[in-house]
Amino acid sequence: MVKFLIVYATEEGQTKKISEFIKNEISLIGYDVEIHNCNDNYDLIIHDNYTGIIIGGSVHNGNLSKVLTKWVINNAIVLSNAPSAFFLVCLGILEKGLVAKDDERRIVIDFFDEVSWYPEKTTIFAGALKYSKYGWFTKWVMKKIAEKAGGATDTSKDYEYTDWNAVREFTIQFVRQVIEHKEVTPTFSRMSNPKRIFS
Repeated sequence: MVKFLIVYATEEGQTKKISEFIKNEISLIGYDVEIHNCNDNYDLIIHDNYTGIIIGGSVHNGNLSKVLTKWVINNAIVLSNAPSAFFLVCLGILEKGLVAKDDERRIVIDFFDEVSWYPEKTTIFAGALKYSKYGWFTKWVMKKIAEKAGGATDTSKDYEYTDWNAVREFTIQFVRQVIEHKEVTPTFSRMSNPKRIFS
C-alpha cells in the first residue's frame, strides 16, 4: 500500500497551508496521505510503514522551530531509512542577493547537521507576511525584514508570496522519485552524496 506522511511545524499558519496543499496534490495523484502538526502532536513517533515522508518548517529569528527539531531527532532513525523530503518556508528567499539565499541554505544545512537527517529532496518556499496576526514588536521586525527582502511594508494588509506552482512541482517530483524507486526495488536505500540537498 502506498501511503505518504506529512509532518510540519507552523507559527502564523503558512507552513500549514503549504502542507495541506501538498496533501491535496498527493491525494489528487491517487495516494493516501497522513498529515500531522507537530506543534499539536510533538510526541508522535512514526514507524516504518510510509512510502514517503515530507517534513515542513519555517524560519523565525534565524532558527527553525525547537518543537520540529526535537521531533526530527526523536524520529531520525525512521526518517533516515525512508524516502524523505524537506521544505523550508521563509521570506529571506525573496531577496535578490546571493548572500541572503546562502544564509537561508546554511540554516537548512545546519538544521540537518543538528538532527543527523539528510533528506533526498529539499527546497525553500517564500512564505507570507501576516501583519494582522503579529503583535506590535513582531510587526515592526517583520516590516524591517520585508523592507530588506523587497516585500510589502503596509502593515494594514496581509501578503502571500508562496509560489504554488513551485510547491506543486516539488510534490510531483518527490512522489515520482519515490514511486519509481519503489517499482525498482522494495527496499529504499539512501542516495549518495546527501549534501547535494537543494533541488
